[in-house]
Amino acid sequence: RPVVAVHKALMPRVANKKSNNIPAPPNNTTSATTNKESNCIFRYKLFSYEKLENEARTLLDGTIHKYSISNEHFLTERDFQAIQKLCNELDESNIVYKNGLTNPHPPIGVLMVPTGNSTVQNVFLFVKNLPYKMNIRVSITGLHKRLIKRSPSQIDIAAFKDLTKIDALKTLQKSLNKLVLTVPPQLQNVVRIEFDGFEKLFSRYLNESVDQASIDWQDIQPPPPETVIPYAKLTEQEIEDTKSLLDKLIVIKLNGGLGTTMGCQGPKSVISVRSGLTFLDLTIQQLEQLNRQYDCDVPLVLMNSFNTHEETEKVLQKYSHVSVKIYSFHQSKYPRVDRETLLPVATNMSNSESECWYPPGHGDVYQSIYNSGLLDQFIEQGKEYMFLSNIDNLGATVDLHILKHLLTDQTKHEFVMEVTDKTRADVKGGTLIEYQGKLRLLEIAQVPKEHVDEFKSVSKFRIFNTNNLWINLPAVKRIIEDQTLHMEIIVNNKAMDKGINVIQLETASGAAIKSFEGAQGINVPRRRFLPVKTTSDLLLVMSDLFTLNRGNLVMNKQRSFPTVPLVKLGASFTKVKDFLSRFESIPDCLELDSLTVSGDVTFGKGVSLRGTVIIIANHGDRIDIPPGAILENKIVSGNLRILDH
Repeated sequence: RPVVAVHKALMPRVANKKSNNIPAPPNNTTSATTNKESNCIFRYKLFSYEKLENEARTLLDGTIHKYSISNEHFLTERDFQAIQKLCNELDESNIVYKNGLTNPHPPIGVLMVPTGNSTVQNVFLFVKNLPYKMNIRVSITGLHKRLIKRSPSQIDIAAFKDLTKIDALKTLQKSLNKLVLTVPPQLQNVVRIEFDGFEKLFSRYLNESVDQASIDWQDIQPPPPETVIPYAKLTEQEIEDTKSLLDKLIVIKLNGGLGTTMGCQGPKSVISVRSGLTFLDLTIQQLEQLNRQYDCDVPLVLMNSFNTHEETEKVLQKYSHVSVKIYSFHQSKYPRVDRETLLPVATNMSNSESECWYPPGHGDVYQSIYNSGLLDQFIEQGKEYMFLSNIDNLGATVDLHILKHLLTDQTKHEFVMEVTDKTRADVKGGTLIEYQGKLRLLEIAQVPKEHVDEFKSVSKFRIFNTNNLWINLPAVKRIIEDQTLHMEIIVNNKAMDKGINVIQLETASGAAIKSFEGAQGINVPRRRFLPVKTTSDLLLVMSDLFTLNRGNLVMNKQRSFPTVPLVKLGASFTKVKDFLSRFESIPDCLELDSLTVSGDVTFGKGVSLRGTVIIIANHGDRIDIPPGAILENKIVSGNLRILDH
């Protein structure tokens, strides 16, 4: 069996870039006992040295095979990454020592023994004089195949791809440097910092293969019971000293989205959703009530994108007299990249080329708040946690039970994700799993195609991410400065108006859960997830299903069920303006289970919808639901016009 030897301490050196992108090999005569570098892989070839081989022979009862050093066997950068990933994930707490001995010294090397099924099952580590063995669940399927079963033609293709990746990154860097020069000198340093983040993301994109981006389905485990606790467990204890708890909190709202999907101009947060109040109005009302009631200081922090910042700053002027401190910071501005050339399509950073840029997803919140200086400022003020949520989730309000749990629990939870039970409307939502010993967010984009239906199953994956996140501020500072933050890349393919196919590289804030210590999920009631993404959602929050109390939407007590109806409105209702024109008044929905509307349909005043209602107007037809109509478990189709006499 071929043996692959890697020196764990030296693996990061592989990232050092030289002319051939791999460090030069050491002198073959150097003794492994005097120079630990001699146990490393160099220049696409494996050098196996005396000390490591002798220890391996002892461990393997004298059976060891040298890896052939020949031109037919190359290690690409991808191989290095797979090996390094394995080395980084070795956890000494899981090690089973040979003969029950303890480990007096840290490991100095790693020995991987691939098995016939192309999966590394056994990993051997070495200390100064004591070998010990660890059986791990880490699977790097295909590494063995890439190391020893690659044909000469495959070697040529892999080497060619690696060279093109190096060239693409260098060319991109030159293009970014030119773009920096198109902004005023006083802004160039800020832009360079943002572009550094983009370069890292782009480099990862180039080096990560499709199989690395996805997930090994057989390694997925349900999260242990102690890692996802029921919300009801938190409400058993009374809350005391509320002011001191709230004074350690900041509220961050993701405010980078536009209202274009609902036919509105400007930031989505300024769309009117209830009683003439916008998302932003409701958020500020909630915090103002909280600060007044408990005499505390919970600030609102907005993460704006370059699409929403200017308009939001104008709107914020009307809140100058409210008892809520409002801060804002910029989300990064990344260039869209041509899918063919892998180069930015922008020629300058002016507003005239806004289509050439994009905000890189809400996973950018960690780096952006750090870059803004606000993170250090809040930590200095004694703030300990952020409550992060989408501004269009009207159920994402400050919860004192969760906050108390974070600040008083014996276990330090640096990251808490609110999850809730799946319904038919949530089958595509990300879910929490245990993967390689860590709590992790699994998104549908990471699921192998043959398992997508299983992922959507409510019986197996019963919870999903609400994107209501509670995160420790000092922990954010630590993982940014230690560069240990890792989030999966979301590749978003787009077509520009000018016909150019581009890619956007994005990240999601919830994916950072695996980078924090003591991460936990809390299964919250459905009322804490009330997003308004479409006019179908807007119908629900405008209806009598909810009452409004000082910025908080509360489920109507007369509603018999704790969940909201499933509503699907057709294309004629997509834009808010068209949606409002089709209702003389919002129907009574208290007893509604499901509503489907398609085609040219209007609703008169005082309509009641109950049970399951389906209304379909075929092409060229129109249906006017008369005032005062009661539709209960009905299908309405055909043509019905009601005209003024």
